[in-house]
Amino acid sequence: MTWTPLHAVDAYATIARMGYNIAPTLIRDGSAPVVIDLSIPSWVASESLEGLRKVVSDPQFGTGYALAFDTLKDPVFNASGVDVWGKTGTATSSPLVIDPDDLGEAGNGPLEPRVVRAGDHSWYVSLVAPKGEAPRYAIAVVVDYGGSGGRVSGPINNQVIHALIAEGYLPDVGATPNANADAEEGP
Repeated sequence: MTWTPLHAVDAYATIARMGYNIAPTLIRDGSAPVVIDLSIPSWVASESLEGLRKVVSDPQFGTGYALAFDTLKDPVFNASGVDVWGKTGTATSSPLVIDPDDLGEAGNGPLEPRVVRAGDHSWYVSLVAPKGEAPRYAIAVVVDYGGSGGRVSGPINNQVIHALIAEGYLPDVGATPNANADAEEGP
């Protein structure tokens, strides 16, 4: 199956909209988007969102909750003030093979083709919103030949969420006000 990161966030956003699909665009021309009702029963969308929530927040539910190092576990997502729904993924891929002699005509030199990258592609797709609100943003992270989705793409996905906070798209609940911001300056 061919599925791009854009397909993934579109599918997750459709679930978050309870079955209403709005085709993703890079630039809106000011006109209203076309909304397609996929007639997904609301209970199906709700159960899907609950499963995605558990993957991220329930230590017993899935690989998207924590990174494990020996006996230690560290949550993948650590931004306070936001809710995250998500799913890890690992996609099987063919090895990347190059022929060092190939300058447009394969097999013309003495060197053998060799594998330069091998392994699975790493995925983590998430939805995120201010705590207690419906999902607002869909994020897809794919790392070619990265391996485990939870170990590789999950922490990158977490950093995207922190970037959304830093840029003001999500609340910065963990920020502490500067204690000296209102203090008078000394001589």
